[in-house]
Amino acid sequence: MGSVLPIFKTAYYDIKRGRVYQVLLLFVFLMLASSNAFAFFTRGEEIKIIKDFGLMSIKLFGILFILFGLSRHLPREIEDKTIYTILTNPVTRTHILIANLCAYLYALLIGFLIMTAIFYSILYLKEGGLDPLMAKGIILIYMKVLVFSTLVLFFSVVFSPLLTIAFSLFLYIAGHLTNYLSSLADQKNFLGWILLKGLYTILPNFENFNCSDSLVLGTDVSWRYIGLAGIYSLLYGTAIFLLTGILFKRREI
Repeated sequence: MGSVLPIFKTAYYDIKRGRVYQVLLLFVFLMLASSNAFAFFTRGEEIKIIKDFGLMSIKLFGILFILFGLSRHLPREIEDKTIYTILTNPVTRTHILIANLCAYLYALLIGFLIMTAIFYSILYLKEGGLDPLMAKGIILIYMKVLVFSTLVLFFSVVFSPLLTIAFSLFLYIAGHLTNYLSSLADQKNFLGWILLKGLYTILPNFENFNCSDSLVLGTDVSWRYIGLAGIYSLLYGTAIFLLTGILFKRREI
């Protein structure tokens, strides 16, 4: 832990002074603050649109922040040769991966807390109360971005930032089609079933975290479901991280 902390602090300092973090926070703040634009709807419709718009804005911030931040962080350290300075200390490449990932997840958490406070302030002014269902939606979004961040980190140790962004976006889209693959597998022959079920198992299932529509409409999601989604995100994220560590150890720097 002592060897990871200095790298974590340095990475987090770079994130805080980086323009991506600041611009995205400002962008989402403006999106949330523009909720008055829906005033011409009926009161009930306006509240639902604000909730849906708020959750979408928070999710957009998380995905874009990880995509454009984490995809460039490690390649930039390698290109600038700052990683050599880090490796002269008693640290391993795994320590570097852990520190960088944790720094981005921590910065993401801070960003989510800021946006949640703004989001709930707007809801309180509009609705006169605090909807606990929105907190559940934000928790699920954070879990989703956590899984996505491990995928971005995985590609960043192999590819350039541009290819990392491209492959990460491809998997993000594919991760929303996994339930369709499972249904399609039942209609295929044995070989087709094996192939599609294999893809269903390997690809991230982002649909596990997509409950925003139900929550906006007032349909509750149990804490048991959120707990299971959290276990899935940790297990899948850990598996991808371990694979990333193996690839990074074998990479020539």
